[in-house]
Amino acid sequence: MPVDVLLVIHIAVLGYWLGAEFVINSEFRFVCRAASMPFEERKRLMEHVMDVDQHVRYALVLQAGLGTVLSALLGYFPGGTTLAWAAGLATVLWLAFVEFVHRQRHGASGRKLALLDRLVRYVLLAALVLGGLAAVFGALALQTWLAWKLVLFGSVIACGIGIRYYIIQFFG
Repeated sequence: MPVDVLLVIHIAVLGYWLGAEFVINSEFRFVCRAASMPFEERKRLMEHVMDVDQHVRYALVLQAGLGTVLSALLGYFPGGTTLAWAAGLATVLWLAFVEFVHRQRHGASGRKLALLDRLVRYVLLAALVLGGLAAVFGALALQTWLAWKLVLFGSVIACGIGIRYYIIQFFG
């Protein structure tokens, strides 16, 4: 696939991500503020929030994967096509895992799978922020704009983790 196409997809995924975030924010606020709504209806709507949240999860995985593939193909990360193919495969496997976690969320293994899913995000968050800051301060050879992009992407993931804890409290 030509790099230009991957760049367009990388940008489009950001719009996909933000759109899903706006839906989640709107619906979650509606459910939380609808004090007169019966609990069962609120619970049903929160299940819909979790379904829409899958799109945010997909977008995070796609952004991480596409960003790595593009950085490798454009020479910003070492590894070239080998890293690009490895990142592509890892992205497909991670997407499958995210979907599996979502489908199993009410099952016996749901909580453990969700914890594992969050642990993957913690590792990615740490790698992005620490790697980006290391590059900003000259310990890694990355362009400054890319280093800050990694730090900001890690910050977005941190926000998502914080939101997830808030949603977990709702489901208690």
